Amino acid sequence: MTDSETFATKQKFFVEPAAKIFNFYLCGEIKEAEEYIEWFQILRSVGETDIVYIRINSEGGDLFSTLQLVRAIQESCYDYLLSRRNLYECCHSGFPEC
Repeated sequence: MTDSETFATKQKFFVEPAAKIFNFYLCGEIKEAEEYIEWFQILRSVGETDIVYIRINSEGGDLFSTLQLVRAIQESCYDYLLSRRNLYECCHSGFPEC
Protein backbone atom coordinates (compact mmCIF):
# COMPACT_ATOMS: atom_id res chain seq x y z
CA MET A 1 0.00 0.00 0.00
CA THR A 2 1.45 3.33 -1.03
CA ASP A 3 1.27 6.54 0.98
CA SER A 4 -1.28 7.99 -1.41
CA GLU A 5 -3.48 4.90 -1.04
CA THR A 6 -3.24 5.17 2.75
CA PHE A 7 -4.41 8.78 2.73
CA ALA A 8 -7.04 8.14 0.07
CA THR A 9 -8.69 5.39 2.12
CA LYS A 10 -8.20 7.30 5.41
CA GLN A 11 -6.69 4.40 7.29
CA LYS A 12 -6.79 4.64 11.06
CA PHE A 13 -3.45 2.90 11.56
CA PHE A 14 0.15 3.38 10.57
CA VAL A 15 2.97 0.88 10.38
CA GLU A 16 6.41 1.81 11.68
CA PRO A 17 9.45 -0.41 12.05
CA ALA A 18 9.77 -1.39 15.70
CA ALA A 19 13.19 -2.92 16.05
CA LYS A 20 16.08 -4.81 14.58
CA ILE A 21 17.86 -7.64 16.34
CA PHE A 22 21.66 -7.72 16.15
CA ASN A 23 23.62 -10.84 17.12
CA PHE A 24 27.36 -10.54 17.68
CA TYR A 25 29.52 -13.61 18.29
CA LEU A 26 32.97 -13.05 19.73
CA CYS A 27 34.67 -16.45 19.58
CA GLY A 28 38.33 -17.21 20.07
CA GLU A 29 41.09 -14.71 20.57
CA ILE A 30 40.17 -11.01 20.42
CA LYS A 31 42.11 -9.59 17.48
CA GLU A 32 43.22 -6.06 16.60
CA ALA A 33 40.57 -3.32 16.63
CA GLU A 34 40.54 -2.99 12.84
CA GLU A 35 38.89 -6.43 12.72
CA TYR A 36 35.83 -5.02 14.54
CA ILE A 37 35.28 -1.63 12.87
CA GLU A 38 31.83 -2.65 11.57
CA TRP A 39 30.87 -3.84 15.07
CA PHE A 40 31.88 -0.52 16.65
CA GLN A 41 29.88 1.42 14.07
CA ILE A 42 26.77 -0.74 14.51
CA LEU A 43 26.98 -0.64 18.31
CA ARG A 44 27.18 3.15 18.31
CA SER A 45 24.33 3.63 15.83
CA VAL A 46 21.58 1.20 16.89
CA GLY A 47 18.22 2.67 17.80
CA GLU A 48 16.51 2.72 21.17
CA THR A 49 14.10 -0.05 20.18
CA ASP A 50 16.76 -2.33 18.72
CA ILE A 51 17.94 -5.45 20.52
CA VAL A 52 21.62 -6.33 20.66
CA TYR A 53 22.97 -9.70 21.78
CA ILE A 54 26.71 -10.03 22.33
CA ARG A 55 27.82 -13.62 22.84
CA ILE A 56 31.37 -14.00 24.08
CA ASN A 57 33.42 -17.18 24.10
CA SER A 58 36.98 -15.90 24.23
CA GLU A 59 40.19 -16.80 25.99
CA GLY A 60 41.37 -13.19 25.80
CA GLY A 61 43.42 -11.27 23.33
CA ASP A 62 44.08 -7.65 22.44
CA LEU A 63 43.32 -5.46 25.47
CA PHE A 64 42.94 -2.27 23.42
CA SER A 65 40.34 -3.89 21.16
CA THR A 66 38.46 -5.08 24.23
CA LEU A 67 38.49 -1.58 25.71
CA GLN A 68 37.25 -0.12 22.43
CA LEU A 69 34.43 -2.68 22.34
CA VAL A 70 33.44 -1.84 25.93
CA ARG A 71 33.53 1.88 25.08
CA ALA A 72 31.30 1.35 22.01
CA ILE A 73 28.80 -0.49 24.21
CA GLN A 74 28.86 2.28 26.82
CA GLU A 75 28.36 4.99 24.18
CA SER A 76 25.28 3.33 22.75
CA CYS A 77 21.71 4.25 23.64
CA TYR A 78 20.39 0.75 24.35
CA ASP A 79 20.36 -1.89 27.03
CA TYR A 80 22.66 -4.71 26.06
CA LEU A 81 22.78 -8.39 26.88
CA LEU A 82 26.09 -10.14 27.25
CA SER A 83 26.32 -13.90 27.18
CA ARG A 84 29.58 -15.24 28.52
CA ARG A 85 30.49 -18.88 27.99
CA ASN A 86 33.17 -18.97 30.62
CA LEU A 87 33.53 -16.45 33.45
CA TYR A 88 37.27 -17.11 33.79
CA GLU A 89 37.83 -16.46 30.10
CA CYS A 90 35.71 -13.32 30.18
CA CYS A 91 37.59 -11.86 33.11
CA HIS A 92 40.89 -12.40 31.38
CA SER A 93 39.51 -10.68 28.30
CA GLY A 94 39.17 -7.43 30.23
CA PHE A 95 35.38 -7.13 30.43
CA PRO A 96 34.52 -5.12 33.56
CA GLU A 97 31.16 -6.89 34.14
CA CYS A 98 33.00 -9.96 35.49
